[in-house]
Amino acid sequence: MRTPAPTPTPTANRGKISGTASRTDTGADPTTATLETVFTLSRGIGNATADFSINAPGTISSGSVTAPSGWSCSAKPLDPSGISCTTNSAQPGELTFRLNVTVVNQGVYTLTYGLSGTGIATSTFRYDF
Repeated sequence: MRTPAPTPTPTANRGKISGTASRTDTGADPTTATLETVFTLSRGIGNATADFSINAPGTISSGSVTAPSGWSCSAKPLDPSGISCTTNSAQPGELTFRLNVTVVNQGVYTLTYGLSGTGIATSTFRYDF
């Protein structure tokens, strides 16, 4: 007797996300860096969270974050290397975030950033600078 193959369960149409990051300052100050991240969202969604973190001993200044209209950002509790930004209405198109990070030495640092929310596939990206 053959066991029937399971029928796949349809999944909701999820929005697609792409992400880019770049360093936008001149690099003249070896202790700070200004970074810009851009998420491109294929369709609007409801609640969304953008998370940003940098490897230790780097830190992100929560007061330095510039986010799209309708987003609010705050430091992650007990984690000076991380920031979370939230909204209840993420719009399609480009979502640009700018942030200042403090770096202790001139080694390689990695910004890890991602976007998650209702109706989108959670995506995480990395940028070395």
